[in-house]
Amino acid sequence: MEIDSTSFTEQDLRDFFAEVRNYEDARPSDGLTVVERLEASLGRLGELVTFMGVLPPPEQTDQTARDWTPREVLAHIVLFSQVLGWGMWAIGSGEQDEIPLMSFLILRDVSGAQFARMPADELLAIARTELTSSIEFLCMADADQMGRVGKAGPFELTAAEMGELLLCAHLELHVEQLERSLGACWKTAAP
Repeated sequence: MEIDSTSFTEQDLRDFFAEVRNYEDARPSDGLTVVERLEASLGRLGELVTFMGVLPPPEQTDQTARDWTPREVLAHIVLFSQVLGWGMWAIGSGEQDEIPLMSFLILRDVSGAQFARMPADELLAIARTELTSSIEFLCMADADQMGRVGKAGPFELTAAEMGELLLCAHLELHVEQLERSLGACWKTAAP
């Protein structure tokens, strides 16, 4: 997992936000709530982690240094589930009115490298715990809490927008990335 927080700018954060907004705007209208989408992504994540158990070690695949390995993608999911789930709760509960996203990027790089060394099933357990906490908050929060506005990096977002865009759409994007990464590993590992 490449350390890039030192070169990550506010514009990069804006580009990331545009990516998740575009993803959200382009996804088919399936009538699912954010809670249902998070639950579906968590279920798919569990399936993918099971699949990860039959893969060769990352050093036996021909992914480039810029590509994240499946375990690095999973580690990233764990980290943003912790940070952004907490951020959604903190804004919604009124505990915080500003979430310093740029400072969390340093945490992402340092902790991400540590998490990427953990077994996939342990990472899944952490992700499941964090996402379940977010789902519980979403189920219990009232309209006032979900409508509470806070500053997340350079953005003014409601707790609902944090849940939908920064947590849910972000998770779906990385579950898709994990699927692609596992496919690439499987193809390069096949005899």
